[in-house]
Amino acid sequence: YCRMLPKLDIQTLGQFCLFLDGNRMDPKSFEGAKPLTLLKSIVLHGGSDIPREILIHDLWPDSPAQAGEKNFKINLYRLRKAIEPNPRKEFGHSYILLKSGLVSLNPDLVTVDVTQFLDLGNQAEKAEDQKEHPRALGLYKDACRLYQGDFFAEEPYLEWVSRKRELYRARYLELLVKQAKRHEEIDQMTQAIESWQRVLDTD
Repeated sequence: YCRMLPKLDIQTLGQFCLFLDGNRMDPKSFEGAKPLTLLKSIVLHGGSDIPREILIHDLWPDSPAQAGEKNFKINLYRLRKAIEPNPRKEFGHSYILLKSGLVSLNPDLVTVDVTQFLDLGNQAEKAEDQKEHPRALGLYKDACRLYQGDFFAEEPYLEWVSRKRELYRARYLELLVKQAKRHEEIDQMTQAIESWQRVLDTD
């Protein structure tokens, strides 16, 4: 059944937005900001097997347990409904899964740019360790291309976002430096200068 459903792409680096089957989703379809903030919290915590209590604490830290649980249910429902308005009853909701109190994004249907960014960076370093230098450079470029700006840049005051934002920016700078050095080693000085300039602009 999942194979028949459109893919959901979540962009978190730079401007936060969602693309369903390649079409940008209208934030108004989520009936308020909280369902999207809930999605941000799910992404922030890795998108897999997140205890609902952690998400409730992020969004409603001062609410009594019962009120927090109610808010969670309402906003999870709105989030799921916006992405998948007419789920098949026999399958339930397919994009955001809730099982035994744990929340996950369905990896068969949902991609997140920051996850791809981290994976590509790790692949690039592995290729470099194995002396596959041209492949490493290509992977560094692919990773750095995905970094369109700070993680959830539109949320400068959300405390639970700031630590990850700094970590991802530091990782981006690390990959850019490696990309610049790889360009230097093969005498691609114009590209090396461009990479160093991006390091300076970001730092």
